[in-house]
Amino acid sequence: MKFGHVIESIKNIFSYLSRYPFHILNDFSNLIKIIKKDIPVLYTDHIFGNIAHQARYKIGEIYSENIALINLLKDFDQLRIADNKTKVSFKSDSFDLFFMTNLIKKFKLKSIIEYGSGASTIAFADLLEKKIINKFISIESETKWKKSTEDCVKKLIPGISNNFEVSFSPISDARDFGYKNGCFYSLAPKEIFDFIYIDGPNLTNSKYKYSICPILVKQISINTIIFVDGRATTCKEIKKALINKNIYWKEFAVGFPSDDTIFINSKSKKYKLLVSSYSDFLLKKPSYY
Repeated sequence: MKFGHVIESIKNIFSYLSRYPFHILNDFSNLIKIIKKDIPVLYTDHIFGNIAHQARYKIGEIYSENIALINLLKDFDQLRIADNKTKVSFKSDSFDLFFMTNLIKKFKLKSIIEYGSGASTIAFADLLEKKIINKFISIESETKWKKSTEDCVKKLIPGISNNFEVSFSPISDARDFGYKNGCFYSLAPKEIFDFIYIDGPNLTNSKYKYSICPILVKQISINTIIFVDGRATTCKEIKKALINKNIYWKEFAVGFPSDDTIFINSKSKKYKLLVSSYSDFLLKKPSYY
């Protein structure tokens, strides 16, 4: 790591400690983990940034629990960086991947579908290869990303070749189903999943404002957990559709540095455990209505 990055990380640490003297013990614990290399120095700006104490504490815990995933993500990035068309940095989204991995293991979720391939695909494929989950489907609407992600996964996890592929699906208009300005993946499977991750399609400069696919193709049961990467408009429409079907659906924001949203039904067997496990980290989102 460059010397300037080390200096900046040290500044972040002492800046935070000076603002929050009552949390020195937890900050010191995380610092020891960094020195022991249980948490890479790369993430000190996440852990010691100007954020809430409960988020800092959980971030350090989640990073240290998922340290084995770091090298796999780095290798994935190196393959992507070699092709300028798919150049990407995993740092900003790495916490999301570690948080999801932590959640999937904790709740023993076995079937996963993701919309939009990328770094999440290698993380979920790793869980499939290790038999932590028994089903994983990745849906992609752009052939460039389908090929890139599929090639990277099979190169880094060669044993998975016969059990995995990124499925291509075009995007279709959801207007006829009552969702104005909405879209969905027309070839998405019509079956129930334990965990649904939404990070696609790319709607920048698109006529569509949100994706409503899991609702349209009926992939959701009372025990499904839905995880959305950003996408405020998609969250708004999914929340509306979920509550129209069942009033017990709840929406939580994941703490910094994530901008993600979790939907879970309060009648689910997983609900109390999720709320208690991440009580200091999940924020109940205000109603849109």
